[in-house]
Amino acid sequence: MDKDLFYILTTKYLSGESTLQETDQLNEYLEQEYFLELFLKINETWLQKNKQDNEHIYDLNRGLTLLRNRIAEQAESKTIPVIRLYKKYFAVAAILAGLALSVVLLIYGFKNDMVSITAQNGEIKQFDLPDGSHIALNAGSTLSFPSKFEEPTREVYLTGEALFKVKSDKTHPFIVHTNNYATKAVGTVFNIKAFTNENHIIIALMKGKVLISNTQHALNDLALLPMQMLTVDKKTGKTSIESFNSNLVTSWEDHELRFKEEPLPEAFNSIARKYGITISYNEKLFKNCRVNANFTNESVTQVLEALKFALRFNYKITTNGKGGQVVIINGSGC
Repeated sequence: MDKDLFYILTTKYLSGESTLQETDQLNEYLEQEYFLELFLKINETWLQKNKQDNEHIYDLNRGLTLLRNRIAEQAESKTIPVIRLYKKYFAVAAILAGLALSVVLLIYGFKNDMVSITAQNGEIKQFDLPDGSHIALNAGSTLSFPSKFEEPTREVYLTGEALFKVKSDKTHPFIVHTNNYATKAVGTVFNIKAFTNENHIIIALMKGKVLISNTQHALNDLALLPMQMLTVDKKTGKTSIESFNSNLVTSWEDHELRFKEEPLPEAFNSIARKYGITISYNEKLFKNCRVNANFTNESVTQVLEALKFALRFNYKITTNGKGGQVVIINGSGC
């Protein structure tokens, strides 16, 4: 396969300039471990370059030369681990989605300084954007945005979960990018949940109106009305819209855990983020389990004891090499 074409396809994809046909071509390359390794190296190269020089405007030809030179230098100094890839389109797409977000941010950051705020596991952050919009950022989440909103649109980039209270400005729409989805609003209140390690994106609208688009799955300006919630399967693109309980969706902002028919793996993810721990278990055994429970001020041990009683598993709490808590779950599953 043509390596020069691979460089061009990768650079255009990460800069947001590729067509659907070019994205399909890139996916074919990434079915091979060699090109997947190369893609990961390119991502690392952009990260390192941004630390050294954040004043250059992105240029395709300059970018290609830079990538080739830097990759050649890295190849002599270190080895990058090989990642096994199931040869399925969606596995490749998931990797692209996770890496592309950070790289696109860096590229556009050359034009306007980008600010990134991260809420680590075990904490929730509240802050205002430059336009006065208020953000609640859930544990294990990152929001990136320009230091100044100088473009016709106010665009931010989310990994994880956040509650947005957008300041009204009809002449400058507010757009949240997460994975391959864009949520467009003028003045409204909504919650987006889009963790990279979970299978669904959930967008819940409390007030106002939003338009949701995704070119990959031919979703174009799907409108949500107040108290409607969109759930998207990230693998298939299948969508569903239903009404929701806002107290259930935004309970995390009050440091609460509320589960209603929640898949146990996603409940474990929420628990791990809230308490800043790692939970180890056999996902195949527990993927069909569902949880109905509410937790407010309980300790992590009290939460685990309640789930243990309901789902009949055993657990032990230990520590990792860095002193963090690790919960090991054992059981027959559901």
